[in-house]
Amino acid sequence: MFEKTNLVSKIFYINIIAFIFTLAIPNLMFLFAAYPINSNEFSVYRFISYMFIHSGFTHLIFNMIGLLSFGPLCENDLGEKKFLWLYFISGVFGAFIQLLFFNVPLVGASAAIFALMVYYALRYPNAELSIIFLPFFSFKAKKLIAFFVIIEIFSIIFGVQDGVGHIAHLGGAFIGLCGFFINKIDENRKNFR
Repeated sequence: MFEKTNLVSKIFYINIIAFIFTLAIPNLMFLFAAYPINSNEFSVYRFISYMFIHSGFTHLIFNMIGLLSFGPLCENDLGEKKFLWLYFISGVFGAFIQLLFFNVPLVGASAAIFALMVYYALRYPNAELSIIFLPFFSFKAKKLIAFFVIIEIFSIIFGVQDGVGHIAHLGGAFIGLCGFFINKIDENRKNFR
């Protein structure tokens, strides 16, 4: 069902191991969560570590399904180095802009997953995707991912208070968009040599 690639596999297992550790030692979640710059708990390392910590089993499962669904194709397309840059820059940027607006600790890989989803939808816009809960229906990648991004936009506009980092998601989506165009420019430059 899911293709295995080197970095996606490593990121997946780190998330699983981190989740097990936070179940065993709940305070770890607060030690690795991202906090706003003006917070006493602020540390630069947390803008990376928060991406490997999840608030619950459902949070972890959905992010890991996203990682395993979109990550391998993005990793194969970009190569390992560019993939890592896309993944981590989107996570850092997503946390940064989320924490500009909300003074609440942030955990989860969602910003990075949104970057992968957007990159994938731009790279393979007509690929057929299905949702786990609707397995008999398929949607073009460009439409399905656009739908998810629109949900995030409306959640922000209407001030939905559901404990979800909607701004972080859009931050990740923006970096996925930038990553796609930067990679496209790089590919075009190589073709002219």
